[in-house]
Amino acid sequence: MSTTEKPTSTNYQELTIIAKMETLTNQVYPRLRRWPRHERYALSQEVRNGLTDFMSVMHMANKVVSKRTQYAQEADGILSGLKVKFRLAYSQKYISEGFHDIISIELSEIGKLLVNYIKTSSRVRNKKYSKEEYSEENKNDNNESE
Repeated sequence: MSTTEKPTSTNYQELTIIAKMETLTNQVYPRLRRWPRHERYALSQEVRNGLTDFMSVMHMANKVVSKRTQYAQEADGILSGLKVKFRLAYSQKYISEGFHDIISIELSEIGKLLVNYIKTSSRVRNKKYSKEEYSEENKNDNNESE
């Protein structure tokens, strides 16, 4: 967000989502090193990629306004994939029950924020191009030209 850009609720939510994911990533990365060697380049790599891909896609959602909803929905898919991978890691005993609970809670909170972000961004987009506002803009343009 530049210094001239006003903070909007969408920008704030996006920043909160990314901040929470960065915190989760910082918690998860050291634990990934302790996974069995045969999983370091399989499931562990997929988890790392999912965490970083999520943050990249959320940054894209914030920057590319015309595709904000599309990128946010893609981030939702990545988040769902991460939940599945962490459940698999728990079932294989790569992470403890307590750590799995912490991860599950964090991912659920991020998911709720993301759903709200998607709703907000689609409302803003729909509101921007609503018929009433379009007709109001045309009236204002006609009044100014006279």
